[in-house]
Amino acid sequence: MFIYFYTILLALLLSDCAAMLSRILGGGSCFNGGQTSGEVFDIDDFVYNGDPITFACISSKDQFQFDIVRSNNSLLPVLHNLLNNGRGLSLFFHGIGNTVSKDGLYFRQTKEWFSRSDKNICIITYAFLKDSVSIYNIVSHLNKMVKTRRLEFVAKQARDFVLNVRERCLNDPLSSASCLKHMSQVEISGYSFGGHIASRTCDYLFQKTNEKVKMLLALDPSGNSFLLNKVTYPKRGDANYVQVIHTSGVGITRQVGDVDIYLTYKSKALWGVFEKHDLGLYMHFGTSTKRFYLIGEENGNGTIVVNNGQPLRQLKPSECLIGIYGTLNEHQKGKRFEMSLVHREEVKLFWDTLGEYAELDQFD
Repeated sequence: MFIYFYTILLALLLSDCAAMLSRILGGGSCFNGGQTSGEVFDIDDFVYNGDPITFACISSKDQFQFDIVRSNNSLLPVLHNLLNNGRGLSLFFHGIGNTVSKDGLYFRQTKEWFSRSDKNICIITYAFLKDSVSIYNIVSHLNKMVKTRRLEFVAKQARDFVLNVRERCLNDPLSSASCLKHMSQVEISGYSFGGHIASRTCDYLFQKTNEKVKMLLALDPSGNSFLLNKVTYPKRGDANYVQVIHTSGVGITRQVGDVDIYLTYKSKALWGVFEKHDLGLYMHFGTSTKRFYLIGEENGNGTIVVNNGQPLRQLKPSECLIGIYGTLNEHQKGKRFEMSLVHREEVKLFWDTLGEYAELDQFD
């Protein structure tokens, strides 16, 4: 009963319905650190004093571990050189307290993603170094991030990191013709709170370059815009294609992307709301590595297709490919698609195909 109480409490605090409750009880959020929505804030004038963030990248098929750099400075010449290899770039932001090890399951998943894509992959983690996140302190942890503007800091560092990779490409006469020159070669994805930072990174990049990234993929972005007291959630226009995956009540429930996909999962766990929240992350593991394809359907159940080495069938006009390899057509814009994992056979197929990733500890 004690765990159940905290589950309900956290779900309330992380959902948009808490914003309404806050207004009813006195207006505004008690977690916004005194900031106001009309505050003028120039990210380029902001100086951050605090824990560094971590870039963990894969840029070669021969790597046996991440190239990891922890820094408060986006000038990372070693990584910039490694990423100047003729491939595009995918950035992925974890949840609020996640970390990765050099050669754990996250590395193996990302290496498989790298081999299936035409992109270098960089995982960005931004947890405080000494403060681990638990169900008991997540609200104070987020409040600290908001008060210190760590979320803006992370997005700015990610923006500058991309721009520095591009500058290396443009200024190096030995760079290949396909090196990173335009934001259309960049994809950005984020899980939970990472979905909000991914959105803000897209915005900062557009402000600097007047170019939109190819895709923003938001994996059950947490319903916390009231905590940040600004419109920071992923939204249409952040990228050339914004796909938002909804898997739980902890995440945003309203349609905010070019395409919104609602993935239904039947959980028997007492804390099933968090199991469903994690589903967005696991879905990304399976689809980014092309172990399987998930196909959303308008007013339907959708389809899971295990990759057997054959080309994926042509999609119907009422269907949408879920995940980082999805593309947008005009018919899909503003539509709601559904994917159901409620039958025992479908659930077993999903988890069995993930294999070892289904065992992943988010604190790798």
